[in-house]
Amino acid sequence: MITAKSKIYKVIATSFAGITCLLTSLSAQVIDSSFANFSTHNTNQSITFTSGAVSSSNPAVTIGGTDNDITVEGTADLSSGAFQMSGHTNGNTLSITGGILGQLQLNSGLDTTTISGGEIASIALGNKAGVTVNGGKILGNLQATGSSSAATINSGIFLGDVNVSNNSTLDILGGSFDPNSTLSVVGSSVVNIAGSNFLLDGEIIPLDFIPSTNAGLLTGTLADNSSFEMSVDVNNGGVINLTAVPEPSTVAAIIAAAGLLLISNRKRKRAVIV
Repeated sequence: MITAKSKIYKVIATSFAGITCLLTSLSAQVIDSSFANFSTHNTNQSITFTSGAVSSSNPAVTIGGTDNDITVEGTADLSSGAFQMSGHTNGNTLSITGGILGQLQLNSGLDTTTISGGEIASIALGNKAGVTVNGGKILGNLQATGSSSAATINSGIFLGDVNVSNNSTLDILGGSFDPNSTLSVVGSSVVNIAGSNFLLDGEIIPLDFIPSTNAGLLTGTLADNSSFEMSVDVNNGGVINLTAVPEPSTVAAIIAAAGLLLISNRKRKRAVIV
């Protein structure tokens, strides 16, 4: 069923190998039943997918318009086709906290997308598009291949390859990556990885970066203390920068040592006063 949280507005439904829901002017909607496919191109909408399944594909969901707040949560099954944020959008916010999606296609550099849960088949970033991943599971590839696209990974599970090209940027601070997958960095793109104990094919990396025309097995510990192991392929002007971040145990030891030093200094001052 498609229900409105506030006032009911106009919904047009047409049939073509199923039902396509075209939102025309609805301030807030909760979608909790199955449907064929979904499309909206309006402004200032709040749309939440909570449950139900979409049956058709190419794409399953299309979000256009401006200043819309889109949420995917709960058990929503949108995996039959792509979930597409149109390239003609401006200022939309997409938050994925649950559910199952097909390929997530992000095509606008003016939208904000955050993933903190759910299961996604793959992610494709178009020109200047961006995404922040704080959780969830990505079953296939992450492709930051649109011109000047950008991605930040703080956490999450990645089971496919990661491809970065066309002057794009990827920041990796945490997460779990399949050791059998490949990180490809080409076309003057930059990948920044924060962590410690990085080795390339078992050898220390002397300059804290991996320049172009290098390939091998990169291992280390990410900033969130996750183990990292991926094959890397850096070519055609790409580069991987490695930023040293102390492991949590090291930080704890430094804090403990600083505390002991502070206590010792206070005792010395008291002894002098006496």
